[in-house]
Amino acid sequence: MASMTGYGRAKGAGDGRELTVELKAVNHRFLDLSFRTPRACAFYEEDARRVLGEKLTRGRIDVSVQYRNLREDAREVLYDEGVAMAYVDALRGISKALGLPEDGVKAQDIAALPDVFAVREREEDREAIAALFAACLDEAIDALIASRKTEGERLAADIADKLRQLEDVVAFIAERAPQIGIEWRAKLTARMTELLGGTPVDPARVIQEAGLLAERACVDEELVRLRAHIASARDLLKRPATGKKLDFVVQEMNREMNTIGSKASDLALVQTVVEGKSLIEKIREQVQNLE
Repeated sequence: MASMTGYGRAKGAGDGRELTVELKAVNHRFLDLSFRTPRACAFYEEDARRVLGEKLTRGRIDVSVQYRNLREDAREVLYDEGVAMAYVDALRGISKALGLPEDGVKAQDIAALPDVFAVREREEDREAIAALFAACLDEAIDALIASRKTEGERLAADIADKLRQLEDVVAFIAERAPQIGIEWRAKLTARMTELLGGTPVDPARVIQEAGLLAERACVDEELVRLRAHIASARDLLKRPATGKKLDFVVQEMNREMNTIGSKASDLALVQTVVEGKSLIEKIREQVQNLE
């Protein structure tokens, strides 16, 4: 059992290169991968998607990569000979136009002028970057999975606790529902006696009317199905990657509780149904976080 929310980070270094991979995961119906990588590492994105798809099933995963090449040969300095010569010609032209002595143009003077020199990144060693990226990605995924598992265990414990509370609600409804028929019979007898001016009421008629009312308000089938859904949910909590199945079971729980609520005509029963629906909604919210 794992949550879809989690975080994993890994940093690696080798041969003068440093690379960091961060994975941030939140809820999503499917596996949705979003990458933010420097240009030097962009070529490995497709392989990274494949690896992530093999190890993760659901959630929106934000992949952030930071890379630095600290090698001495990582950059090269180039000069633009054409620009430099243009500067030399311009300086000589100024000297001649103003009648200034031509002492000669020095290289350091030209070097200080704009656009003469440019620093360029050398071609990266893709094999070295790929190896570093792959190692960091595997480590970050392991950290993310561990994080999601820890969060999933906490969610599972909370859901299990709410299932126990829901069982108490079901037990109260099962105990209270049959008593309603008995109370209806007493109330119906008293009401009919009052309407008949004290004339004795036919017990068979009262039983018949009370039976019809009790039949319409019977929730035995709903309770049986609700108990079965609770047992199914508890079983699913022991399995990996069951968020979607649990979500379906919770929907069925809510359906049964709504039916019970539509049949309830007793204040205590109505209040208990409201409590049960609240618990189911809280369970549903937690289930939405499960992978």
